[in-house]
Amino acid sequence: MKEQKRKKEDGTSALKKGLGVLSCFSWTKTQMSLTEIAREQGLPLPTAARLTRALEEEGFLERDKKTKVFQLGFKCYLLGSIAKKTGFLRTIALPHMEELRKLFNETVNLYVREGDWRICYEQVESSLNLKRSARLGARFPLWAGASGRCFMAFMEKEDVDR
Repeated sequence: MKEQKRKKEDGTSALKKGLGVLSCFSWTKTQMSLTEIAREQGLPLPTAARLTRALEEEGFLERDKKTKVFQLGFKCYLLGSIAKKTGFLRTIALPHMEELRKLFNETVNLYVREGDWRICYEQVESSLNLKRSARLGARFPLWAGASGRCFMAFMEKEDVDR
């Protein structure tokens, strides 16, 4: 029984480490070396190598044969596309965003908060030639822009003052 529990914890731990490797990548870090991944995740190099190899074999990472750097693989793209198309937030918000666009013919953005940042999650563009838009997935500091300040209006004072 004790050995079975240990195996279960080991599997969970390995999964968390693998997800940590995938989480290293961002809009600003689209490619990373094995050393960078190991350093960022606080992993020994052999552990990082095993994790990246498994993720590469399953299509979650791709590795450039010349430069040896990793980037997110097709399976990440596929899962992201599915999540974006079927996500609850998008499903709930999109009809309201489209109604706002119809009323004002302006671009409507939906942002989600991640720490001190806001990320453009969805967008319904204006039909006007001159329009303001943000790239989906773009990150902006909370203090920059009205939508970020809306988040800040409902944050604890200590968090706003940071």
